[in-house]
Amino acid sequence: MKEYSAYLTFNDLEATDVEKIKRLAEEYSVQADIGSNYLEFDYVGRDTSRNVVKFFYCLSKVVVDAAGEVACEIVNDDGDNEFEFYSIRNGLLICQVGKIIREAGRVVEF
Repeated sequence: MKEYSAYLTFNDLEATDVEKIKRLAEEYSVQADIGSNYLEFDYVGRDTSRNVVKFFYCLSKVVVDAAGEVACEIVNDDGDNEFEFYSIRNGLLICQVGKIIREAGRVVEF
């Protein structure tokens, strides 16, 4: 299962570009709050076709640069979840993969 969360801001877009983003969201079955200078998105579920990532790839071509990031937590059965962080720079969708590394447990006392 994947948990996506995003809040991106970008330069004001023309109405035609906002409509293009809304059509892309519909095409990729992404439900997002889309404005002329922001996008807010949350999703929990399967994304086996990678439609969410495909949507943000297409979005990167429209907005070119965005502040903020798309965070994706990949929930694994073993409890060692993985993470993907996406950002949009120069019309490119950039992905950084991450893991939490746990140290040995310690007793908490008061």
